[in-house]
Amino acid sequence: MLHKKNAQREVKPKCTAICNQEEGGLSCAKIVLVDVFDGKNPEKLFRVYAIVDDKSNSFMISSELADEIGADGPPEKYLLSTCTSSKEVSYGRRVDNLQVRSMNDTVMRLPTLKCGQLPSDKKEIPTPDLAKNYAHLRDIANEIPPIDPEAEVHVPESSRV
Repeated sequence: MLHKKNAQREVKPKCTAICNQEEGGLSCAKIVLVDVFDGKNPEKLFRVYAIVDDKSNSFMISSELADEIGADGPPEKYLLSTCTSSKEVSYGRRVDNLQVRSMNDTVMRLPTLKCGQLPSDKKEIPTPDLAKNYAHLRDIANEIPPIDPEAEVHVPESSRV
């Protein structure tokens, strides 16, 4: 009867949610505030929230943002792999010269496709106050900007394309 005493011990979580959370960041998802612009017209910036998916190999933007930027790339058929589908045929258009600048002024040029159906739930955006509730995020809480009510969720990364 080795470890019998430990086997009967009940484990009770102390906390499963942050109480009285009024706005922003239910899960501290990887959503970041960025400026998006066409490399040919860097003065015309669009401040948006981007969903970072570190398992992705492509970058997608909403149809609305592609239209605002003036993206006129060629239509393209692509295969989208997600958790729920292995290879789903989708259609979009290639967006050339799209660049993204982070709040610390790092600029990246990204291979981008326009996609018509993107999630846009602002409740998942992390906030400085929410980050302070997590020990592993406290040190960077001051680097997270407050919610920008004008910025929409327009720039999620995709799954495997």
